[in-house]
Amino acid sequence: MEKLKQVLAQEDTVLFIGSGISLWSELPSWSGLIEELAKFVESTGTKADLVRAEAQRGDLLQAASYGFDKLTKQQIGDFIRAACRYGVAKPHEIHKKIVSLGPRCYVTTNYDNLIEESLRKWQPDRFFRPPVTNRHLTETAEIVHARVIDFIFKPHGGAADSESIILTREQYRQMLPQGERHAALESLKMLLASRPFVYFGFGLRDPDFI
Repeated sequence: MEKLKQVLAQEDTVLFIGSGISLWSELPSWSGLIEELAKFVESTGTKADLVRAEAQRGDLLQAASYGFDKLTKQQIGDFIRAACRYGVAKPHEIHKKIVSLGPRCYVTTNYDNLIEESLRKWQPDRFFRPPVTNRHLTETAEIVHARVIDFIFKPHGGAADSESIILTREQYRQMLPQGERHAALESLKMLLASRPFVYFGFGLRDPDFI
């Protein structure tokens, strides 16, 4: 416990926020997101049998691939924003506690904007740059430097920019070596190697983490 207190006293400690925290604001889990994807595909008049079959097998990446394959880019953006309750969901008391712990660096695999909203609401005197995603090559290079604070890094993208979303198997491959978004994964590795991390609502089973 004393070691944890010491880590949380450092401004450059990184708080890694997973989907378990967004559940408090009534957002879906990863499996819940795939079910919402199936329903969204059906709402366009297309069958979603393959999406549900892969989800039942436990292959959520492949389920997402099948779902996204049935949608246009605009529909994908509409789906992500709807699933994240973008502009509607409100930060929970647990978000207030997290942004008040002391560290001023955040990494999240969530697409929602609850961390940003929490900082605006409960840390209004701090300036945070706009969230950094896998599409911001210059910014991802900047945040890995020692002592850089006040950033939110979203390696899987954010709902505000549907082009940045990483959810399907094909999109995950873009983060592997030679992939067009590999810089984001390398930046995450560098942060993991150089700073203390504290995890919240993250099951350590994410394909990138593994």
